[in-house]
Amino acid sequence: MKLRILFISLFFIVYYHSFGQFTLKLGGYLEGYSGVTYGFFGNLKKDLTTPSFLTDSVTKLPAVGSYYGGGFKFLVAKKIILGLYGVGSAHTPAEGKRGQAKMYTTLWGGQVGFAVKNTNRWLWYPYAGFSVGKSTLKLSNYDNQSVVFGENQTIERAKTIECTTTSSVVDLGFSFRHLSRNSGGLILGVDGGFYLSPAKGTWSGPVGAVSGVKGSSLNGIYLRVTIGAGLFSIESSSKPPTEDEKPAQENPANEEPKQ
Repeated sequence: MKLRILFISLFFIVYYHSFGQFTLKLGGYLEGYSGVTYGFFGNLKKDLTTPSFLTDSVTKLPAVGSYYGGGFKFLVAKKIILGLYGVGSAHTPAEGKRGQAKMYTTLWGGQVGFAVKNTNRWLWYPYAGFSVGKSTLKLSNYDNQSVVFGENQTIERAKTIECTTTSSVVDLGFSFRHLSRNSGGLILGVDGGFYLSPAKGTWSGPVGAVSGVKGSSLNGIYLRVTIGAGLFSIESSSKPPTEDEKPAQENPANEEPKQ
């Protein structure tokens, strides 16, 4: 009995892998994601520690932060993945004797990918994206007297100001997606990649452009997990032979054909 069950199980496994291969043809999915990022901010560390804001007790702006967002992806012609997305990041605050600095970024953009694997609920693809948005630097004063960011942004005692800069980012990475059903359903995945700014943005504060501070770039790496849902049309790459496709059986040598 056990052998019979084993052989039946093996039969269905072989049957599935022989005739059950399929490819996603066309469709799309919505997804959200959450992960971590490690950022590099160019001259921002120096601008925050000199001449008078956080002081030199802060050796660097913390680079680790949360990375979150979501978007819509659309598969075309079994290979091309097009997407629209929004992402945000929030980095661990930097604190010194005189104050605190928090860094936030929000971006909106588009993405294109090329499927290198599209078989049996798996979708793997490298991608490139471009997004624009803004970065916000929230500066709080802990001191008993006013402090200055740059040369012209004064922060009064126990007050907070926000400085912003326009950001444009190129995003390169690799995605893995797995479908819970042949035609879509729940879709889980992982993304990993890096982003970089083609140009440095100029900071603006409550009294206009921040003087004495160089433009800041937005560069970093990230890893995120994704969850979503979608619907696809599929195409089988092979199928069991039909009755008409089966080879004709030969008559035994000692048996005459029936009339």
